[in-house]
Amino acid sequence: YIIQYNFTALHVSPLFQSLADQALAREALNSDTFTIQTKLAPLPITKLEGNFGKAEDAFSAWFLVVLSFPFISGAFATFVVSERESKAKHLQTVAGVEPSAYWISTFFWD
Repeated sequence: YIIQYNFTALHVSPLFQSLADQALAREALNSDTFTIQTKLAPLPITKLEGNFGKAEDAFSAWFLVVLSFPFISGAFATFVVSERESKAKHLQTVAGVEPSAYWISTFFWD
């Protein structure tokens, strides 16, 4: 028989195996009261395993933070680039807007 279970929960495999064996034994013995008890006693996490888990967590956090920086800066730069393409900054400069006022308004608005 095949047992399908969630691989992320390590304690589920023996539990499901026990339930499947119990169902087969009940069927073979023709008894609804037959039970199999399963006890799980995992080994304690060693210091090496704990350090490895901490390193994995630190790498994941570092990777997500480093990955987010280009998207954050790109989101702010998109507006300035689109204004440059549409010549909006040039139009405002010709209309008499000071460059400092343009950049301050761009900073606060975006």
